[in-house]
Amino acid sequence: MQSTRRDIPVPVPSSPVTSAAPVSSAASVPSGASTSGRRAQRTGPAATGEATAVTRAGTASTPAVGVPGLVRLVEGLRDAAAAVSGALAEDPSLLAELSDELLESFRLELHAARDAADAAATVVTGRLDRRVGSVRGKLVAGRYPSTTRFLEREAGLSPAQARAAVARGRDLDTHSTQVADSWLAGRITGGAVRELTLGVTDLLRRCARTDTRLARAQALAALLPVAEAGDSAALARRLVELRLTLDPDGATEDALFAFERQSLSIVAAGSMYRLRGDLTPEVAAAASTVLEQVAGRIATEQLGVLEHDADCETAARPQSGCTCGELDRARRAAGLQRDQLLARAFGEVMTDQLDRGGLGTHHGVAPHLTVVADLADVAGTDHPGSATPLLGRLAVPGSDDDALLPAATLHRMLCDAEITRVLTARGPVDTSSDATGGPLRAVARDLAAVAREVLYVGRAQRTVPPRLRRALEARDGHCVFPGCRAHARRCHAHHVLPWEHGGATDLPNLALLCVAHHHAVHEGGWAMALRALSGGHDRGCWEFTPPSLHRRRLRP
Repeated sequence: MQSTRRDIPVPVPSSPVTSAAPVSSAASVPSGASTSGRRAQRTGPAATGEATAVTRAGTASTPAVGVPGLVRLVEGLRDAAAAVSGALAEDPSLLAELSDELLESFRLELHAARDAADAAATVVTGRLDRRVGSVRGKLVAGRYPSTTRFLEREAGLSPAQARAAVARGRDLDTHSTQVADSWLAGRITGGAVRELTLGVTDLLRRCARTDTRLARAQALAALLPVAEAGDSAALARRLVELRLTLDPDGATEDALFAFERQSLSIVAAGSMYRLRGDLTPEVAAAASTVLEQVAGRIATEQLGVLEHDADCETAARPQSGCTCGELDRARRAAGLQRDQLLARAFGEVMTDQLDRGGLGTHHGVAPHLTVVADLADVAGTDHPGSATPLLGRLAVPGSDDDALLPAATLHRMLCDAEITRVLTARGPVDTSSDATGGPLRAVARDLAAVAREVLYVGRAQRTVPPRLRRALEARDGHCVFPGCRAHARRCHAHHVLPWEHGGATDLPNLALLCVAHHHAVHEGGWAMALRALSGGHDRGCWEFTPPSLHRRRLRP
């Protein structure tokens, strides 16, 4: 693909140009510390249509520039943009020298300049496509059969970008000229153009009205004032309101269609699983409400006590959301991203459903997780110097393939869960006596004589009984990892010395760990042990040791 852009000569008449002042002012670079001109236009009188004295070059308040002046404006715009980017490329330290106020101002100014250039470029693209690109037998720039191909090769756009630019330009040049005028005049931004073009077209296509031109004008009359206010969310809501008003039957059909087409799937994606789905608005709102609430509680408990402002709603009502921004700042400092918190919240909601046992039974068996391990692997891991890792296969409902679990993850799951353990053997099992053999070797020796294929399916005995669980919660109170305050109800009972390695289900060998820090101990390599002179019956009896530097450290 040709990578350089080709300058297409534009004839410039020799008549004198009298618009030098607008040209120089349009290419000037702001030097003040405050946000100027452009941001004031968005919030000042021009945004409400009261005045148009301070607008982009070429509006009613600017003298007509003619073709020669327009050519100079375009050249000046390109040169100004190249000068700005060239200055930053030549001396990147300039950005470090700018104050926060200047960075904010420059960002707004550059964004406004790009939006203005996009408006002109899109409208010009639409006119070029109508004059040349859509005419059979006529080549754009004498070489290209379509405007799309022209933009790909000469402007360096991807095929998708070129197609989108041509489609939007064609739309603005034909039946959305009112939108084009507002965009060129700076009354709306490019972010509103899609709703005002494709959104309105889709609305008219759905409704039963046949006077399309009049219906489009009426729709734009209702939508343009909202777009000029600069609130994209309000514009989207207004468009939905128009759809419900103009096409109530279609809205009802859409709701039924959404209910019938809703879907949810869980698919493998490498070592993880990806959730994909299409939900109805009410289901999505319910799911978001639950997950946001649980995610907020996870973040609050993991971050500990925060110092909110006196006027923050959290200060008066701890269960309400933070309004002073302290929670968001603490989340960023701790590296807690919203997507990760929502994923953890989803996991807790699902596992809570299993733990409560309220899902009923099937053939007398409550819903549960099934982990399958081969007896030969289990027996092999009891040798002190064994190099064979213990792998588990987690049965995934609705899938023929099991999810492989590493030994550390398997041990974590076995700490505190009702898990059906299925032991199978692929071949001969070594059941010779060994004084150092653990409980699983004894199981292997006893069960190997019973069968060779499926040797045993039974209920795990390592689960903490209710009375011991209550004593554990009374001792620890919450997750015992330093700095974590996750509620005891949301914590796992962790065997410090794993049960399969001889650890007892006794209070001095148990500790409450939340989901995140249970991962940190098992997969992340954090070690924990009783403090010196502690018998394991007093609060705060555990001390933690971070993993060695060569291991990947999970954030606590």
